[in-house]
Amino acid sequence: LKDSTGSIDGKLWENCSYFDQKFEEGDIVSIKALPSLYRKKVILNIHSIDKYAPLRHDGYGFKNNLIPRINYDSKSLWKELGGYLKKTGHYSNFIRSIYKDYKDKILEYPYSSHPEFQKEGSYIVNLLKALNLCEGLLSNNKKNLNEYDLNLIYALIFLKNLSIVACYSKEGIYKIKDEALLKGERNIFYKFIDEYKSCIEEEDYFLIQKYINCESSIQKSFEFGLVKRIFEIIDYATP
Repeated sequence: LKDSTGSIDGKLWENCSYFDQKFEEGDIVSIKALPSLYRKKVILNIHSIDKYAPLRHDGYGFKNNLIPRINYDSKSLWKELGGYLKKTGHYSNFIRSIYKDYKDKILEYPYSSHPEFQKEGSYIVNLLKALNLCEGLLSNNKKNLNEYDLNLIYALIFLKNLSIVACYSKEGIYKIKDEALLKGERNIFYKFIDEYKSCIEEEDYFLIQKYINCESSIQKSFEFGLVKRIFEIIDYATP
């Protein structure tokens, strides 16, 4: 069980099969419970649990503050992000247009879509970590870098996890939109970036699509491998 103040374990001892049908992981719920100790940990002994219903539960003081937030200086981070936008080269107009239009969400959204790991503001924080890591790795391996498309690498980092902005909306927590659930996140993300197709050369746009689609022809490329490795490190280091 989690809200913006933290999380705590809960235990249901009776009628588990009944309650299992009433909600799913990530749902906003209302509970009645008593604190107790279980294996030397404070837990909530749940007596009743149900999905949140505004007409029933708002009178008890429900507040829509279920997600913790990272404290950061948004102006400073956005300025730092702008410096990296320049490194996307001939992809910059495409990336810049998307990020300008969705600035508010990019500053607000979590990095992870999993309910347990959602923290507002973590998208841009982890994006900058990925960009910083990329810059460090490239600066330490300058030999033969002229053989690779460095502009593409930075552009792919900007796009790597942007699908959360296209496919999720906040409903207490961030949940996948019905359209994305029905048609698939990748298809919705294609539709999302397709609106900016006029901001990029056709050849470059189709190349980005190939990378997003992880086509076999590019999976062994340096650019694909580096971006994949960078986000593996970010994912491993993100609690």
